[in-house]
Amino acid sequence: MLTAVGLDPNNGIYRLAYDIVDVETKTKDCWTWFLQCIQDDLELPSNANFIIIFDRQKGIMPAIIQAFLAAEHRYCLRYIHQNMKLQWRGMAFKHFLRNAASATIVPEFDEKMEEFKKYNLKAYKWLKDIPPQHWARSYFTGGALSDVFLNNMCEVSNSKQLRAKINQ
Repeated sequence: MLTAVGLDPNNGIYRLAYDIVDVETKTKDCWTWFLQCIQDDLELPSNANFIIIFDRQKGIMPAIIQAFLAAEHRYCLRYIHQNMKLQWRGMAFKHFLRNAASATIVPEFDEKMEEFKKYNLKAYKWLKDIPPQHWARSYFTGGALSDVFLNNMCEVSNSKQLRAKINQ
């Protein structure tokens, strides 16, 4: 199920769109079609200034770039942490990731990354390969007024959907 969830200025969560697809079709073409439908339905120009937070699923980034040129692309910090846990476990790794992501200015981000580097060089190098403009607050453009770096709103929406399925 492809889902797009929005957050209004009062932090209200609302589902924009959803589509059910075969697992095999979660490709760039499928995502492009889905995003173009949202763009058409909401009458958004390709240069609309907003943020898209996603879990780096295959095919979605090229589709986002094609459909929404000016949108800021962010990776969900929770998914970055889940991927990190495949190699490095423990609360300290989550702590270092969260501290770096939450830094509000680049020098503070650099300081937090240096602390992480001293703690674990391999994990630091792994994280350094992920462009910070997609996950670190200090690198967000500020064009769209939000400092959100989690897609919890999708999880909330999905949990409501699961409850509805169970109640049927």
